[in-house]
Amino acid sequence: MSPDTTAVPAQQAQTEAAAAVPAPGTDHPAIDRTDVADPTDQDDVLDLYLRHIGSGRAVMGRVLGGMSEVRSEGPWIHTDDGRSVLDFGGYGVFILGHRHPAVVAAVHRQIDTHPLASRVFLEPVAARAAQALAAHTPPGMDYVHFVN
Repeated sequence: MSPDTTAVPAQQAQTEAAAAVPAPGTDHPAIDRTDVADPTDQDDVLDLYLRHIGSGRAVMGRVLGGMSEVRSEGPWIHTDDGRSVLDFGGYGVFILGHRHPAVVAAVHRQIDTHPLASRVFLEPVAARAAQALAAHTPPGMDYVHFVN
């Protein structure tokens, strides 16, 4: 079989796969957004944690009374039972507070232009970010590995 004839099925499969991807701004048919846990049904949420996230997290949820986060802003997490809890965790971007306007604006700009890197091609934003991070590390620690 010639290389040309073996490439056609692969190209056809890629074309068919691309056609199956919904247009931007449309919902994906495989995702049923009506089957989302009701944050007020604590037993349902805890059961989902046990089955799909881990028993340790489920136990912590029970210890904390089974509250579900429904909204966050600044240093506050708002729960399904109407409480506002001061967030002392402050990890990652949240050290600036939940939904900090500058972070939200930067995320929107990135999502509007290039939401996800392929990790195959060179990524200028990642290169500049790595350079900026390496500038603040001890000598010899020049490499950055981005993870999610």
